[in-house]
Amino acid sequence: AMVWKALWLQTAPPANREQSELIARRARQMGFNVVIGEPGADLVRAVHEQGLQFYAALNALKGLAPPEFYQAHPGYLQVVQPREEALVGTPRDNPDRENIIAGPWLCPDYGLLPVERQAIEPIVRQYPIEGLALNNVGYRNYSCCFCQYSEMQRANYAKRHPTLTRTRIRQEFSEQSLATYVSQVAAAG
Repeated sequence: AMVWKALWLQTAPPANREQSELIARRARQMGFNVVIGEPGADLVRAVHEQGLQFYAALNALKGLAPPEFYQAHPGYLQVVQPREEALVGTPRDNPDRENIIAGPWLCPDYGLLPVERQAIEPIVRQYPIEGLALNNVGYRNYSCCFCQYSEMQRANYAKRHPTLTRTRIRQEFSEQSLATYVSQVAAAG
């Protein structure tokens, strides 16, 4: 089994072939065997020429849909409780993460939406990549969504699992939703 040593590029693809080759060469020299980033033809080619694998980075629930989708379909957006929303931008309780993630995020409880699938398919068709690397998959509050759809689905889940506490219902339903979402993304790619 391959041991992953991945370099995750947090920038747009390099502007030219020379920059792509430099990044790929340095990744190999530093011992990486996988590069994750926004795909560009020169970058994917340079990574493969160095004998490395390339995975396309997707900002899943936060960035696959175009901005106008969020405005036109607010019912698909995650909802946090008002006391949680009030924590957006406050000093971090944990230095490793935001207290509550700001901005519009799609609710994973719906599963992979057609608009997201439409964003993934061109990437996997256009570039010879090894796979997809997902970023921003989860809940803004690290727990669950409180949109009407999620509340209804959790209520149905609770009926099927009457011995579970409310907390366990939220945990298990959210875990299953995220696993389903990731599986649907994998199948789309």
